[in-house]
Amino acid sequence: MIVVDIGNTDIVIGFFINNKIADTYRFPSKSNYSYTKLKKNIIQMMLNFPNYNFSLCVLSSVVPSLNKSIIKIFKSFNLNVVNIAHLKLI
Repeated sequence: MIVVDIGNTDIVIGFFINNKIADTYRFPSKSNYSYTKLKKNIIQMMLNFPNYNFSLCVLSSVVPSLNKSIIKIFKSFNLNVVNIAHLKLI
C-alpha cells in the first residue's frame, strides 16, 4: 500500500510492505507542480520497489489543488485510490 499525505508544507509518501513502513519520502508542497514533475518524482520513488506490485493508494490532503494530479498519477499505475480527506473517520 502507498499512503500520501499532502499538507501545506510537504507531501509525504509512505510505502507499506507486509504491513510495515518500507520507506517514506518528503518533498515540498507546491500547488504549481506540473503533472509531469509530480509523476517524475513519484516514479523515482517507486523504482526503489521493483519487486513489489502495489495495488492501493490512500490519500489525505489539505491542498485540493494537488489532489486531481496525484489521483491521476496513481491511477495511471493501475492503483485503486481512496481519498480520505473528506471522510469523517470518528
